[in-house]
Order: sequence, then C-alpha cells, then structure tokens
Amino acid sequence: MWKLLTSLMAATLISGAAEFDLEKFVRNILIPNPRIKVEKVTPLGDEALKGHKDWRVYSFSAEIEIGAHKKKLSEKVFINTKENLATLSLWDFESGSNLREAVKNGKSGDSNTTKSAIGSGEFRLDAFVKNVLLKDSKLKVEKVIPLAEKPLEEYKEWKAYLFYMKITVNGKTRNIAEKVFVNTKEGLATVFLLDMKKKLNLRDIVQPDMDNSFYDKGHLVAGNPDAIHKIVIFSDPQCPVCIDYFPGLLEDVKKHPDKVALYYYHMPLVGLHPVSDTLTRVMEYLQRHGRTEEAMKMYDLVIDFRLRDEKKILSEIKKQLKIDLNIEEINRSEIRSAIKKDMEKAASMMVRGTPTVFFDGKYDPGRRAYKKVLK
Repeated sequence: MWKLLTSLMAATLISGAAEFDLEKFVRNILIPNPRIKVEKVTPLGDEALKGHKDWRVYSFSAEIEIGAHKKKLSEKVFINTKENLATLSLWDFESGSNLREAVKNGKSGDSNTTKSAIGSGEFRLDAFVKNVLLKDSKLKVEKVIPLAEKPLEEYKEWKAYLFYMKITVNGKTRNIAEKVFVNTKEGLATVFLLDMKKKLNLRDIVQPDMDNSFYDKGHLVAGNPDAIHKIVIFSDPQCPVCIDYFPGLLEDVKKHPDKVALYYYHMPLVGLHPVSDTLTRVMEYLQRHGRTEEAMKMYDLVIDFRLRDEKKILSEIKKQLKIDLNIEEINRSEIRSAIKKDMEKAASMMVRGTPTVFFDGKYDPGRRAYKKVLK
C-alpha cells in the first residue's frame, strides 16, 4: 500500500509546523484526491527511530471512502521534525534493512542487523538498487546507469542520486528512471522526501541537467534553431493531456519563431495506448522525409487507443488525414532505432510520463514557462 500512497503524496503538501500534525498529513498529503473521502484517522502510536535521534515513526489507520466502497488501511510515516522532512519509506543502506519492516518487528535501527552486500559507511548505488530497493521484486535488474549526483544544498547531509535501470519484465527490457535520497551521515536512504515547511516535494526539484545534444535539427518541429529560448517536449499523440496541450504549444511557437524553438521527442506509452506504437513510427517516418506538418496532424486523429493492427491504423490515417503510407515504410530499422533513441533520451532526463516539458534546459512542471517570453 505504501507505494500507492507514495504516488499520491506528490499532489499537495501541508504547511510546516514545529509539531507534526498527523491528521493534516494524512488528509492533505497522503490522500489529497477529492474523490477519496477520509472518514477517520486513528493514531496507533509513535516512537523514536533507534539510532536516529531526530526521526520519529508514526503509525496510524485511516478509514476511507472511494465511491460506494469503504476501506481501512494501516500506514507508517517517518518524520524528521528538526529538518521538517517526511517520507513513507526509509532504509538503512549499510545493513540493507527496510526500516518499515524493522519498526513492525520492534527492531528499528537495531545495530545488530546483519550487514548485507551494501557495505559499511559508503553508499553504492548499484548494490542498493539490486540488493535493497528491488530485493524482493520479481523484476530483473539488468543494469543500473548513474546519471548524476546532486547535493541538496539546504539539507546538508542529503544527496540525491539520479539514475535509470534497464529492467526485464515478462521478457521485455524497459528503461525506468528513478531517484534516491541518501544521508551518508546517518546511513539512511529513501526514494521520496518531502519538506513539509516549504510545501516542497524534493523529487520535483531534483532533475538532471539538459545538454545541447537535445537541440538537434532532426527533432526541431517549429521555430528558429537560433531562437534565444528552447523548449523540449516528450510526448505521445494518444496521451489525453498531450492532445489537449501540444497543439496549443505548437501554434504558440509558430507565431513566435524567433523567440522560441520547439524540439519534439517521441515517448509512446504503449502500455496505456497500444496504437501509439504505430502512430509514433508514422510520425518519425514523416519527419525524416521533411513532412513535419503532416506528422503533427497525428494529434488530430480520432482512433481507438487499443488498436494494434497496423493495416487498420494506416487505413484510418489515410481516411482522416489523407496521408498514405505502407507498412514497410514505417517498419524500417532506422525508424525503430530513432524512436528507441528518443526513449533513451527520455530515460536520461528521468522522464516518466507525458507530456514532459523542459524550458531552456530546466524541467517545467507547469508547462507554461515559455509563455512569459512571448509577451
């Protein structure tokens, strides 16, 4: 359950306070979704985290209502009141122990925990991912690729490690981006860290640096390459948010070509919309043949997102958009290779969803930063 709740924590943060308010934390951070009604929060106790004087662990149960269904869940949250930090997951990276489990068993921070392959005192990313983070997972980690190490300036003992993993799932290899926050002084690690006082999700502010290789001619879809400002977007022509957002972005850049250049990277989310696999290859083929305007018309296509039959998809494209292509053209090795490279570029920037936008090399969560330079 903590993985589900961790994904919900990104939406809203409570205002900081010297004292931790469990009720507000549960209602405003863990379950901020208005469709989920929190009926009751029951504290079950709290205790100091052994060996870590500034940390406490709060246990609680919550009764929630989702539509006509009622559920009761039990959770723990780790709070550092000195630094105003909170997290649902915490590991002792020296021993490799999951402190959630240790607390449950009454052994939080127990110094007698058997040492694992992680080592003592030194954080090793590869070992942590394979032997701790995904230790009990059915996923096979083929490789861990470090991207960057970024000290958290306002949190002196903490450092963020940015990386992506090549993981095999059901015989298929995927690139998955991830971050881990490490406190080497205390030997602690977590994948999610919140500053409650600043209402700040630290995952959102720690991003890799985008280099100039992203601004290549092959990905330019609008604007002048010499424009002062540059936008990079990772998008999927069947993503509902992308369909709503991208056409407007494209038109804005076309109206101001000397102010902004727009670079487009394919990121088909085929697990959610299988039809995107074919549509993305159609777009790549058209772009490679100087038909970028036609490629962008895929955002106007009305089609069943579950469709996988290439022949039917191409037929629909011809019918609606008057673009006539054949199966052989969109299945050329260079087309598939180009999309694979786009996905690798996405992984290198820790992009996990669409649309993801970078403005002048900086992640833009609101996707509107470019509008300021158009005035």
